[in-house]
Amino acid sequence: MFQDDMIDELKKLLKNRKWKYPDGTEGQFHFYAQNIPVEESDDDADPIPYIIVRLTKGNDAGGGQDNYVCKIIVIIGIYNPDKNAQGHRDLLSVINLMYERFEKNTGLAGKYTFLGNFDWNLQEDGYHPYYFGAVQMDFALPRIRREDYRFV
Repeated sequence: MFQDDMIDELKKLLKNRKWKYPDGTEGQFHFYAQNIPVEESDDDADPIPYIIVRLTKGNDAGGGQDNYVCKIIVIIGIYNPDKNAQGHRDLLSVINLMYERFEKNTGLAGKYTFLGNFDWNLQEDGYHPYYFGAVQMDFALPRIRREDYRFV
């Protein structure tokens, strides 16, 4: 599935980086498809740092096109307790890695193609030490082909 393939690609892209956790340790991003799991109790671990790959819209324009377009938003949440409040730099480093990856090679998992639309945003309000950003991207996904064109 496209969403899972994107998560796998982002895991590979970010595997050599460590991020700060609210408990003072460091580690990898937590990755989620569509949403962060619902908290069961107040004792649940903070999901930060995280990346959510959210499918937002799909469109098949019809007319026998080979692909249909899927819009995704990649939501990034990080924790940076440094008093200089520069956590946005961490977000921008992730965004830049994603941009560089898909500008150099538009293919994903041998099935999907990045279409060149890359829009990013950072939070405007201050939530130090938590920082959030998002990237919207468009991909072409293989279209299901009609097997029988005969009228019934």
